[in-house]
Amino acid sequence: MNQPENTSKFKTDWVNLPSDIIPISLWDCLHDAELFKISSDLYDRSVTIEFGAYHILEYHDMPEDMKFIFGNRSQE
Repeated sequence: MNQPENTSKFKTDWVNLPSDIIPISLWDCLHDAELFKISSDLYDRSVTIEFGAYHILEYHDMPEDMKFIFGNRSQE
């Protein structure tokens, strides 16, 4: 599979994030979840995480095939 050409002149530094970014831990809600997919779009500047947390579905009597999706889109 061909990798898209990097069109940005800057590389993302995931260790030293910009000062206005507030990191949020997802451990409390995802530590028992099954991760289905992580996707990103460089042009749209978005990230999406899909997962299943079966203990939450069972507790709240939700359908077994329900997925939780977290997404983030840049405000620029």
